[in-house]
Amino acid sequence: MSFIFMTQSSTPIIGQLATLLGWIMNAIFNFFDNFGIQNIALCIVVFTIITVLLMLPMTISQQKFMKVNTLMQPEMRAIQEKYKGKTDNASVAKQNAELQALYEKYGASPTGSCLPLLIQMPILFALYQVILNVPAYVDGIKEVFLNIANPLMQQTDYIAKIADLATERGLSIESYDYTQVNRVIDLLYKFSSSNWETLKEIFPDISSIISENVVAINRMNSLGPIYLAESPSQNLLSAAILIPILAGLFQWLGARQSMKSSPANNEMGDSMKMMNNLMPLISVFFCFSLPAAVGIYWIASSGIRLVTQYYVNKYMDTLDVNDMIKANIEKKNRQREKRGLPPINELAMMQQVERAQKLSEKAQQESTFNREKRDEAQAKSTEYYNSRSENPGSISARARMVKDYEERNMKKKK
Repeated sequence: MSFIFMTQSSTPIIGQLATLLGWIMNAIFNFFDNFGIQNIALCIVVFTIITVLLMLPMTISQQKFMKVNTLMQPEMRAIQEKYKGKTDNASVAKQNAELQALYEKYGASPTGSCLPLLIQMPILFALYQVILNVPAYVDGIKEVFLNIANPLMQQTDYIAKIADLATERGLSIESYDYTQVNRVIDLLYKFSSSNWETLKEIFPDISSIISENVVAINRMNSLGPIYLAESPSQNLLSAAILIPILAGLFQWLGARQSMKSSPANNEMGDSMKMMNNLMPLISVFFCFSLPAAVGIYWIASSGIRLVTQYYVNKYMDTLDVNDMIKANIEKKNRQREKRGLPPINELAMMQQVERAQKLSEKAQQESTFNREKRDEAQAKSTEYYNSRSENPGSISARARMVKDYEERNMKKKK
């Protein structure tokens, strides 16, 4: 997979978030290093716990919106049914006004379910950058690879000699500049045990350096018999095949836990159920194809969310939806006050709907009046045309009508 490389991400927003999360990962590694423990898998698990807990407030916010949305659904469906099939501008404006009033009534926002997801998406992308590119963000791991990369780059014609290995690992010579040390580490981080043996054969002068540091790399980059830089798809008989299986299982259990708090009998609930049924299969596919390090993160993330979701559900059961709506309205009123707007109240909402109804009725009246005037003018024109013609529809009749029209215009000008 050529999109995987260890150089730090420079993508706007994602790059900055990855740097911040990489700092956390580096701090975790240094903490355990003080106790003589150097293991990427352990760091990934602790790192995952921290990041899931950091995103927990957004998870709770999303669950609150879903609970309020469940209460709103009957009224929302009634409004949508009321304007079903009406696509004129007046009806659309009226429907939007009534929906906006409904959201304000409950202190909710139309983007309440999307906003937490939009915030989490760049964080998740940044997380994967760190997990996939560990040496780029963890100094202690990068140093070990530098012990091999620096002498390797000094070997005669080394780029040409590693061409086959680079192509095999999806980081070919044609695509990457191996005069940059970070690109060399990109390649070395993807090496399997057989690749290391081949590298020692190609460069016998530094074989002892390679062997010495590979011992440290294997210790840091392994979880028992599982080598984190390799994907389970590379060896179906290895213990790594358990990773996609466990990832799918934990994702399925998490989906069942999540559905307990999902709104029932509405479109949002149905969409979430479909996604919850699909996610375990997606987990299996990605964890089978990507390096085992990603699978470790996926399993840890699903397992931790399984635990946190249980307690979130317990917490949500203690909340009264009316208190949540009251708190939402108070929050919106504080925001409106900062913008110099009046507070939300039921009278204001009814006035808003009433204004929309009046505008709609006015637009319909104007449209009806204009149509009646147009029909009247057309009828008079047809009547005049027929009265002035002995043979309506003939060429001579049309010519006479044009002549009469020109004569009337000439009289008006005089």
